[in-house]
Amino acid sequence: MAITITALNNEAAVAKTFTEIGKDMVSSAWYNSTDETSTFHQTLTIKQRITGKNGNGIAMRQTLIQCKATTPVDSIGSDPLVAPEDVFVNVTINTPVALQGLSATNRKDLVAFLRNFLTAANVDALVTGQV
Repeated sequence: MAITITALNNEAAVAKTFTEIGKDMVSSAWYNSTDETSTFHQTLTIKQRITGKNGNGIAMRQTLIQCKATTPVDSIGSDPLVAPEDVFVNVTINTPVALQGLSATNRKDLVAFLRNFLTAANVDALVTGQV
């Protein structure tokens, strides 16, 4: 079953509409159509791939979820040496396609820990080099 995104809340809990760009059997992409301008845009991309097998012979699936904010070159100025400014946030899930010793709840708990850890204050601390 394909993932559908209609709206996602930003840091201020304001819903932003995400419009699908494209989808195939292993990837999908959306852009924030609420805030889309000529000088700023945001995208969300999901990519899936099988990376091999674990020690028990079970196929391993890698899922990448990436959010990206960018400013096109022309919005920064006319200097041809100035590159666009990009911010990427990636979440990668590596998991056997069939769990044996762990459960789906264990996997969901890991995602919940990250979701709860990534507060505004912790993001500010991380981007200033704190560990």
